Amino acid sequence: MPAARATRSSRLGDAAKLLSGRVFGRSARHAARRGAVLGLAATVWLLLGPSTGATPTSAGSAKAANATKGGTVTFAEEPGSAPVYIFPLYPLADYSTNNTALLQNLLYEPLYWFGKGDTLDINPTLSMASAPVYSDNDRTVTIHLKTGMEWSTGAPITSRDVEFWINMLEANKANYGPYVPGTFPTDLKSADYPNAQTVVLHLTASYNPEWFTGTALAEITPMPQQAWDKTSMSGKVGNDDTTTKGAEAVYKFLNSQSNTTAGYSSSPLWKVVDGPFRLVSNSSSGEFTFAPNSKYFGPKPHIAKLVELPYTSYAAENDALLTGGVDYGFISNTSIPEISRLKGEGYEIEPWPIWGVNYLYVNYTDPSAAPFMKQQYVRVAMQELINQPQLIDTIYGGYAYPTYGPVPTEPFTSYASPTEKKATYPYDPSKAIALLKSHGWKVVPTGQTTCADPSKCGPGITKGMPLSLIAIEPTGFPEIDKMMQAIQSSMSTAGIKWTLRGLTNNGIGAILAPCKAGSPCKWSLIDYETAYYWDPGTFPDGGPAFGTGIALYEGNAPYSATLDKLIQAIRTAPASQATSLLYKYEKYVEQVNPNLWIPNIYYEISVIKKNLHGALPQNPVAGDMTPQLWYLSGS
Repeated sequence: MPAARATRSSRLGDAAKLLSGRVFGRSARHAARRGAVLGLAATVWLLLGPSTGATPTSAGSAKAANATKGGTVTFAEEPGSAPVYIFPLYPLADYSTNNTALLQNLLYEPLYWFGKGDTLDINPTLSMASAPVYSDNDRTVTIHLKTGMEWSTGAPITSRDVEFWINMLEANKANYGPYVPGTFPTDLKSADYPNAQTVVLHLTASYNPEWFTGTALAEITPMPQQAWDKTSMSGKVGNDDTTTKGAEAVYKFLNSQSNTTAGYSSSPLWKVVDGPFRLVSNSSSGEFTFAPNSKYFGPKPHIAKLVELPYTSYAAENDALLTGGVDYGFISNTSIPEISRLKGEGYEIEPWPIWGVNYLYVNYTDPSAAPFMKQQYVRVAMQELINQPQLIDTIYGGYAYPTYGPVPTEPFTSYASPTEKKATYPYDPSKAIALLKSHGWKVVPTGQTTCADPSKCGPGITKGMPLSLIAIEPTGFPEIDKMMQAIQSSMSTAGIKWTLRGLTNNGIGAILAPCKAGSPCKWSLIDYETAYYWDPGTFPDGGPAFGTGIALYEGNAPYSATLDKLIQAIRTAPASQATSLLYKYEKYVEQVNPNLWIPNIYYEISVIKKNLHGALPQNPVAGDMTPQLWYLSGS
């Protein structure tokens, strides 16, 4: 599901689309977006810090015994990450955590809310419909909306609002950030709306129910057709969405209004909400104030006001924490030494894991490095030179966890096969050197390793070719730079030369854009300051990251073609076979090692006042928060 950002405010751009429909950048302190998985239990979730498995403290309790009604909670935005797009059918350029989690999800409830406690299950309390029913050999999906739900205007929420979303998506899917060609709504043959509470989807084929629910249904966000189905502010609401031309015109209007950030709180459009909150005000500096929506169908918020505060720098946000000026903030890895002081000021420290994996992207089109990077044994040798446990301890202060394959290891779910619990190619420099030597390379530790026997080195590798590559990293992130330097040093022990080059995120996007089969780019690896995760849904089939059409992999077609078959098998498998096929896919990716796996850091290291309850555990589907469940108590 995947774009680069220095902060939560990610501006994704077309370059990101080359990588995947669901990859987002992370700052040096986090990588995140929300995701969703149906019917899984998370069995591992570290909440209190590295190397602990403790249960949540008072800051994470579901409800404090002395909880009070009302009060204002302040939440710290990351510097430069104020929400800038309110319309929930968002384009790629505005596909970011700040827009979804900090704004849209508070006002516009998704059809299905994933995340129940510390699991990735569907949350029936926060969802707008009962669990979907599959029939006709999994070709038909029937959805029953809850009764009695209303928009803030008092108008009923009906299947027409779901139809409005689907019609708008079908006509404007190229403008929808999470859209992946071949998936929803392309796999939708037709839809019926027999009554106000029922939606029936007819699919083009039999699909794995878990996959379809965790990808397609997770995307649907009912929108107020009775208020938004028009083409101008003064225009009449009609049924424009029922034709392609009309839906395109409605999208053009709503998109233009969504780009006018200053007018959000005063616009009659955005006053029509169904989420737990309504927007009271927003400023040019990025401060957003929310109050409870009395018509919300779910648990009514206990707090009287939620204020999202902008900060000009990390230092300013840290100062606000130390002076008690924010209830829910964060610290970066560089501020870990401040933890003891913050605890003394009345805060709890809670790492927030994400449902994602992290890796260095391999460019299979690089003319100088592609010949050897296409060789599986070379990638394996490089993987065996990356010491993830050491990087986690020394670079990230323990606030990270390893990536071993295409499915997250934390929280550990039944989607992760037993092999995902440990590295297929663990850190082992001696083994890496032996592997290279066995394939005809003259290994020169701390020097330059070259190919001595082309017949063993592999196709396209000539005698004397150096095992040398260019690795790109984002500038402005000290932890990432330290990690890349540590990996560079480790590679040198096997004579593999890494030339590190720093570029801004925009600069990285510019060099990614032309990278595709037939148009080689002269770089070998990139840390795009990104993590891969699934959004809006998260059945982890990996298609948007590793399937055909992901430009960087087209140069390694044999692997891509095999992965495509494995991914398609998962999507169309009967439920009884889905898990075994998913494990087969995972094992193949682990063995092939198409990229170089690196540690995945927490979404953030949350800093929460002790009198704020219910704020953690946040769901490991990063980016989703539920302030309607938060409580304040006496200090």
